[in-house]
Amino acid sequence: DGERCDFNHPATALGGRLDLDVPDGCGPETFTLPHAPPGRYLVRARLFAGADRPVRCRVDLLLHEATAREERRTLRAVLVRPGETRVVAELDLP
Repeated sequence: DGERCDFNHPATALGGRLDLDVPDGCGPETFTLPHAPPGRYLVRARLFAGADRPVRCRVDLLLHEATAREERRTLRAVLVRPGETRVVAELDLP
């Protein structure tokens, strides 16, 4: 439905939560959605603070935690300008 989760909106209608938000640096940020309904999900990274050089970010995804289908993915992106938002992952959950 396009709902976003960030430090201004830390809880979603689907039950997702920004569990950890470190506003004075480069994270970590932790988002949890215990029971994700089927659908397409976008994982985005946003550079809030100014930087005099590109900022590298790493996104670690843990899907289906503690089940036989558990899957871990590590994704990377580079953010260049303050305010820049980049889609790091697109997930289609059945």
